[in-house]
Amino acid sequence: MLSDNVTVLVVGDPSSGTLEFCCYMATTYLRSGERVVFVESDSELEQLDQQFELFGLDVPSLERSHHLAIVDCHEDTKGLTKDKRILRVANMANLEDIVEKVTEGIVRVGGSPVRVIFDSLTPLYKYHDASKMERFFRALSSQVKVSGRLTAVVHSGLMDERHIDRLGEISEGILEMRVDGYFHRYVRLNKFKGLEIAPRWVPFEMDLEDESQGTVLGWKKS
Repeated sequence: MLSDNVTVLVVGDPSSGTLEFCCYMATTYLRSGERVVFVESDSELEQLDQQFELFGLDVPSLERSHHLAIVDCHEDTKGLTKDKRILRVANMANLEDIVEKVTEGIVRVGGSPVRVIFDSLTPLYKYHDASKMERFFRALSSQVKVSGRLTAVVHSGLMDERHIDRLGEISEGILEMRVDGYFHRYVRLNKFKGLEIAPRWVPFEMDLEDESQGTVLGWKKS
C-alpha cells in the first residue's frame, strides 16, 4: 500500500488502458470508504460514467454523499454538463482554475485524507510549454499532498520523454504501464521515494465479477 502525502506519476501509451486503471483505483478507494477527487481532461464525461458503471459504482450517490467529486476539464465544450455536482473547468488553458477546482473538490469531499486522480496531464501540453507545466504540476502536487495523495497520468508516445522525466523528478513514485501485441497488460513500479526498487514488468488483469462486486485487479507473479 502506497503511503499518503505523495505524488505518483503513471506513465503509459494511449493503448495501455490508463482511464480504466484510474477508474479502478478510484473504485478501490471508494469501496474502502475513502474520498476521491477525480480530474478528467482526456475523455468525455460519458466515457468516464460508462467506465465507472462497468466497475459497479453509483456515481450520483457517491457525489451526493460527498465521497466523490469530479472535475471536468475536457476541452470538448459540446459535452458541457448541467449537473451542478460536476466542477467544470471552462478553459483548459487556465491552469489556476484547474488548481482552484481541485481544491474545491477536496473541500467538497471533506478534506484530508483524500485521493486525487488526474487523467491526464497530456492534453494540457497543447496549451502550455514544459516549464509552465512543471510549475503547475509542482504546485498541484504540493497542494494535494497536504490533504492526501495525487496520482497523475501522462502518455508516452504523445509527449517528449524529457518532459515526462521532469515530471517524474517532481514525483515520489513512478508507475509504468504497457500492453503487448497480444493485448496483455503489464505494470512496473520504476521509482518510489524511500524504497529500493528493482523495476520489472508484472502482468495484471481486470476481471469482471458479478454486478455486486464489480471488478478485481489481478496481479500475477512471474
